[in-house]
Amino acid sequence: MISLIFSHRLTKYESQLFNVRALCPSIPIHPTSTYCIMVYTIVVHLRAKADEESISKLKAKLVEASNVYSNDKETISWFVMQSVFDKQDFTIVERYEKESSQEYHLNNPYWKTFDPYVIPLLEKDMDMHRLEELEGSTM
Repeated sequence: MISLIFSHRLTKYESQLFNVRALCPSIPIHPTSTYCIMVYTIVVHLRAKADEESISKLKAKLVEASNVYSNDKETISWFVMQSVFDKQDFTIVERYEKESSQEYHLNNPYWKTFDPYVIPLLEKDMDMHRLEELEGSTM
């Protein structure tokens, strides 16, 4: 018998849960685990210019972007962080249901305003990494 796929709002950021036995038969099932999510992730490292104004503006823009992009369709989470060791260093972690989900992000009208505002605040180019979370890893 095929198990049903269901949607459940676990948190603000985790949008879809699936029955492991139906969709992820190769993943070892922990006794308390009832779902799996295959996730396409983009991690972006940014380094602000050293002046306080650039750091402050970048921080505010990243928080604003997180609030906008977190609502995009098929976006699991879009969050930002600042280094505890160097206030110039920031990281964005974008998690999508699948690779094609980033199209919703790229087609968001806000996206066209992001780079023109952010790039002048940076000391160097953004460092972007595209990843897929490993099957069987825990959330």
